[in-house]
Amino acid sequence: MLNVAVNGVSLAVRDWPGKGPGLVCVHGLTANHTSWESLADALSPDHRMIAYDLRGRGGSDKPSKGYSLEIHAKDLGALLDHFDLPSAVIMGHSLGAALATVASRSLDGDNLAACYTFGSPRVGDKKLDGEIKTPVYRVVNSDDIMTHVPLISMRYQHVGSLFYLTDKSELIRSPSGLLLFMRFWQMLLKRFMSSLENHYIIGYCRKLAKVALLRNPKLPTSKKISETSKKWMSG
Repeated sequence: MLNVAVNGVSLAVRDWPGKGPGLVCVHGLTANHTSWESLADALSPDHRMIAYDLRGRGGSDKPSKGYSLEIHAKDLGALLDHFDLPSAVIMGHSLGAALATVASRSLDGDNLAACYTFGSPRVGDKKLDGEIKTPVYRVVNSDDIMTHVPLISMRYQHVGSLFYLTDKSELIRSPSGLLLFMRFWQMLLKRFMSSLENHYIIGYCRKLAKVALLRNPKLPTSKKISETSKKWMSG
């Protein structure tokens, strides 16, 4: 573990060596950097991965104040500068997805190649959506309940291109509004805990592993992903 000083605090950081510009991972509200370890097992050393504890979590500093999405986003930007990652890809889950989206606004251009979010709540509005130039790819796992909050009536909206993971582990780009509407009402009729389970990052990893293996079975990383996904399926 590394301790990196950024934005007036010290963040606990794990760096898995690998090739390429780097994947920087941001965990959810109740998690820490370890939530990304299984994914790192599958991708490193073919890809470099960096995951850190948000301020207030895990081994990072816990100041008495300063926990807005904007401050978290500044921490992320400073972390990219520290590791000299001019064209990184950031990935966020849950709260981490929200702050990764917000950070994309100030990390446009040469600083960021793309932003991938998993289970992101609604975080923006039309103004934010128009200000982000970096590609944002928003992945939603079936009836993940967290992607439906805050309510649209509160004038929040999602940002980025939608990719929808079905119950059969199919990845659909920009699904129809009717499909999403039907899935929303099906979610309401199911047990709350069942819907909540679709929010966990391990659920996203399981389905995306299936998608990757079906689409690219001969990629050099496919065998490793297959071996790691077996652990996810039994977990």
